Amino acid sequence: MPAFGANGKVAPCLGLFCFAAFCCSMIATYSCEFFAFEIPEGVIIGGSTTPIYEISYGIWRVKYDGECADADFDRTPDQFKAARAMSVLTTIFGSLLAIAGCAMSCIPLPAMFFKCFGVAFFFATLFEGLKFVIAIDAQNYSLKYAAHCCIAAACLWFVCMLMSCAVKPPEDDEKEEEGENNE
Repeated sequence: MPAFGANGKVAPCLGLFCFAAFCCSMIATYSCEFFAFEIPEGVIIGGSTTPIYEISYGIWRVKYDGECADADFDRTPDQFKAARAMSVLTTIFGSLLAIAGCAMSCIPLPAMFFKCFGVAFFFATLFEGLKFVIAIDAQNYSLKYAAHCCIAAACLWFVCMLMSCAVKPPEDDEKEEEGENNE
């Protein structure tokens, strides 16, 4: 059975960062609080004046009056549809990368595999960042916790991309240790 850390010292950290990025991405995708608008008092909506309250939007859901509800797909602007497409891609890429990232810690793999995996991490970073297309044309909004998780996930995917390029094959680690012992 392969040992933990079979791909060197970076691979277990890569798996951990990959799993953390996936968790942040899922929170950002399926929360109902990505950004919020404050509705000022006295605005007429549906024929009645409103008190001050906040409407929060997520990629798939909306929160008003303290309740999360599914968004109306027929009335959503195009940027929501684009953000939803990016969220589907990050869910698919993220789940595959999280599984592979955790498996990388134990299964011996050639170094070239990790460099090729860096391309997948690049696309995960790209898709995660493109979720912010949801905020196009939005004015007077504030970012909520899901948007902060989205930023964290994009940063973690980027760090995973850099780490995947830094993984050395186990033979290189053994040669370095032998070289240090000989000196």
